[in-house]
Amino acid sequence: MRLSAVFAAVALLAFAGCRRHERAAGRIAARPPEASSGWIDSRGDGFPDAAHLTSASDRQALRRWIAFIAESEFQHPRQLAARVDCAGFARWVLQEALRRHDARWWRRMRFAFLPPAADVAAWNYPQGPLGDRLFRIRPGAFHPSDLADGTFRSFADARHLILFNTVRISRNLAPARPGDLLFFYQPGHNEPYHTMLYVGGSTYFPTHHHRFVVYDTGVMPDGRSEIRMMALKALRHYPIPRWRPALSNPRFLGVYRWKILE
Repeated sequence: MRLSAVFAAVALLAFAGCRRHERAAGRIAARPPEASSGWIDSRGDGFPDAAHLTSASDRQALRRWIAFIAESEFQHPRQLAARVDCAGFARWVLQEALRRHDARWWRRMRFAFLPPAADVAAWNYPQGPLGDRLFRIRPGAFHPSDLADGTFRSFADARHLILFNTVRISRNLAPARPGDLLFFYQPGHNEPYHTMLYVGGSTYFPTHHHRFVVYDTGVMPDGRSEIRMMALKALRHYPIPRWRPALSNPRFLGVYRWKILE
């Protein structure tokens, strides 16, 4: 395990810009799912009611899987960080958390252990109401035609995640729950919007009382990128103030929640 790396992360953190460098950027899936008759968007948030996880057990299950998968990618790094940026990491974790975690999935992921968490029961990715395109990139309430006209895609950058796929909960960290996202805006970067996944307590070290975030660094000046995990306490005292998740920091946009969890 790499617990020591977590506490050393504050000395190593190098936010180099959460650059978008996935080859599949903007790709639209060829076969949209069929919309069920009578789908409505009673919230007016751009997502059909069928996509929202309405049961407490499903919301809890998704949160636990998000936290476990994000931390596992740090504890047992593969090559994901070289293929995605901060938003890409958040998208990938959400997609994997919504899958059926059967034996085939387990063999593919090769994580160290399986957490004691049930799968989301309402629907699973990519067979759910949105197919394999979970992310909205245009404003407006949901209409079934959105599933075929490119309004939903498999790719969305950090800006589109903020605008159309999440809702701000607070600029205070107290309401943050596992699976939520912390967003920052750093003007002057090629990709000025940056995100981190809040995972809460460690799944690997459950007796530890720290709360953590996990994130992709994006491409750093030396050309590397990696998944990092940092104690929230350390992030609050990060030596560069514009990266602190504090009310006094105008670059910190706040704690956001996936709309399907609301």
